[in-house]
Amino acid sequence: MSGKLNLTGADPEDSQERIKRCFRQRAKELHPDLTVLDDDQAESRMRRLLDAYRVLCDPERRSEYDRLYGRALRRRRFDYRSFLRSRADPVSLAKLVLYDLMRSRDREALATFGQLQSHVDSDLASLLDYDDFMDCAYLLAEALERDGAYDKACEYYLRVYHAEASRPYFRHFIAEVIERMRDVACFKMAGSAAPVDSVRWIEELIDLDLSDRESAFFCKRIAEIYSDEGDLAAARRYLERALRLDEGLAGVKKLKERIGLHQPVMQHRRQPT
Repeated sequence: MSGKLNLTGADPEDSQERIKRCFRQRAKELHPDLTVLDDDQAESRMRRLLDAYRVLCDPERRSEYDRLYGRALRRRRFDYRSFLRSRADPVSLAKLVLYDLMRSRDREALATFGQLQSHVDSDLASLLDYDDFMDCAYLLAEALERDGAYDKACEYYLRVYHAEASRPYFRHFIAEVIERMRDVACFKMAGSAAPVDSVRWIEELIDLDLSDRESAFFCKRIAEIYSDEGDLAAARRYLERALRLDEGLAGVKKLKERIGLHQPVMQHRRQPT
């Protein structure tokens, strides 16, 4: 919960009105005409800010925080980061990863995450509560992406997706995770990872509960990857699959010519549920 306060700039003792004022101020700072962040970063921060605002304005969740605040206040009287660094147990390391990620200390967080991986019990989901795990996993995926560790970034984006998808409510991360994975798997991995890695993660996206149009885009992207690798048979299979999902799929004319796909493809129709 402390992470939610950090995002809005509010203090634990603040009233609902004060939290609202802090939220409005942070929202203004993320306005496209004022922020120094690029569009993707600003949008990501805004979504997380909105999520934090909803949580802090929920009376039940806020009451839960107020009950825990006494313990948190005692912890703030000493250097919490130094305390965590002095300990080598997995729970403390996981909390330190989150602590540094919340403060945009990517280098320190990734170093601690690497240290955590040497432990048998290194799964963040088992070391943190649900909210902290979701914050940590998402921020870690972003940090890994910025560091060029695209394979590991996709792994954590996908974990966030499945954790959110398993819940009946509050699926705030779903759309953003898909967009992030799409950008990494379809484009950022090109030239910096083996084609098979890109294909593997795009296949993971296709396996999610997406629309035919979205799945068709991903199939077309795999067809392009195989075409670039000279595997025209595989490229044709994936492009045919894409066109069965979306017969009006854009940007396929040159690809069809390049891979020798000349026959019309019968469109796939989803069965009504």
